[in-house]
Amino acid sequence: MTTQSIAHGNGSQNGQTAASSLSHIVDQLHSLRAQIKGLVEHERALTSSVVAALRHEGGRFAHGTCATAILDYRHTPVIDPTLLYLAVGDKAFGAFRVSVEDARKLVGCDALAEITTETRTTPVLRVEGRQ
Repeated sequence: MTTQSIAHGNGSQNGQTAASSLSHIVDQLHSLRAQIKGLVEHERALTSSVVAALRHEGGRFAHGTCATAILDYRHTPVIDPTLLYLAVGDKAFGAFRVSVEDARKLVGCDALAEITTETRTTPVLRVEGRQ
């Protein structure tokens, strides 16, 4: 997309205004993603610290001034694909999902194309810092 088409898409007659506006948005997006990354890392570190302390003490609750942390457990069943197949037969194939990484490990990169029936294309916006 060119500056001209951006200007047209934004309804601006002046391509420079649209480009500078888009430039500002890109910079904001970069800054926001950096902040989110930092916050997620900080949240994970704090969570790990609280979980470790509660496990060490054998407790389930940690009380702060304005919040309480509660250590709980989520139980997620893990379905054995072979047992599912034995239980329902070929209908089980509709429930199976194969990751590209797992398939690549099993058949190798070269054979991956031979077993691929579909390619999904999704937009991905990378934002990289400039020095």
